[in-house]
Amino acid sequence: MPQKFLSIKNFERYQNFTKKNPPWFKIHRSMFGDREFMKLSTHHRFLYVGLIHLAVETNNRIYNDATWIGQRLYIPHTEVDLKPLYRCGFLATSNLSRTLSETETETETETETETETENTCDLPSIPNRQPKPVAPAKSTETWNAYASAYQARYGSTPVRNKKVNSLLCGLVDRLGTTEAPLVAAFYVGHNDPFYVRSRHPVDALLKSAEGLRTQWATGIKATTGEAKNAERKDDAQAQIARVKAMMGEA
Repeated sequence: MPQKFLSIKNFERYQNFTKKNPPWFKIHRSMFGDREFMKLSTHHRFLYVGLIHLAVETNNRIYNDATWIGQRLYIPHTEVDLKPLYRCGFLATSNLSRTLSETETETETETETETETENTCDLPSIPNRQPKPVAPAKSTETWNAYASAYQARYGSTPVRNKKVNSLLCGLVDRLGTTEAPLVAAFYVGHNDPFYVRSRHPVDALLKSAEGLRTQWATGIKATTGEAKNAERKDDAQAQIARVKAMMGEA
């Protein structure tokens, strides 16, 4: 009769926990010096580590079912090939009739009894691990537009971190979800000397958000030279006004 459970050999020697189902388990260094283990394929080495994880959860009583193991380790059940692990002596089988829930209620000091009865063991319930839909972050579309334009201009992906995300969220707050991505892409194509020298950082984008939005909307890019010309024009006009005022007073 097929064995209902499998277990990791020498499990208790290396996984001596004080509590059941701890949040971590040990990988002993000697495992990577074991010739038989290192002869295994990369897939079977991963599978063995995954089985150690399941052994920690089940007190080393892993349900001997390829479908169940595959679901728990997120691999196709057709890839749960245990023969090489048995052949190398890493696994053993057991015909315990206890259910997983019964095992979890015992204390660490209690011992488990074995039986040769053919009572079937219910398949342990598998939690629904389908990830819940996550709404995209507020800055996602703006980041994608900025990063795509940046990659096209500089041939490199810009740095994204908590500060960058916060700045882009600020841009969305100021320009809205529709215009922020468009202005971000427009900004990376801007040839203002300051932007070019500093490689179009996100903080400069946020600092000039409304001005860049106006340039994007009108299709007119204001450069540093244009700004200086306007400043000189203002100075000249102010000087003429002062001269006229002085002449009027005379």
